[in-house]
Amino acid sequence: MAARHIPVTAWAGWIAGPAGWLIQHQGGSDTVYWNCALGRPSLVVTLGVVGALVALAGGWLSWRAARAAGPVDSESPGRGSQRFIGTLGALAVAIVLVAITGQTMAGLILQGCGR
Repeated sequence: MAARHIPVTAWAGWIAGPAGWLIQHQGGSDTVYWNCALGRPSLVVTLGVVGALVALAGGWLSWRAARAAGPVDSESPGRGSQRFIGTLGALAVAIVLVAITGQTMAGLILQGCGR
């Protein structure tokens, strides 16, 4: 059985999506924990945008890898896996973007340490 080669770009959404969420969530919550005065809307929105851009970049790479896989045929058995992983990576980013958006909106409503 031949080894299947799946480009790293197909996995980009699986890596960059949670990394963007990590930037937004942990960056915001740790900053407010260290200093309540830093929990301003400008910081929350900036972290949300940066996290979303990181996630979107990974989703775009995954989607490109899925589209580049082309049709499945018996001569290249790894192409179906590449398309599957790339498509699910792009969908995972979509779910992560919902979380980033919701947490950014919550950070705008509940500012700082809730004082």
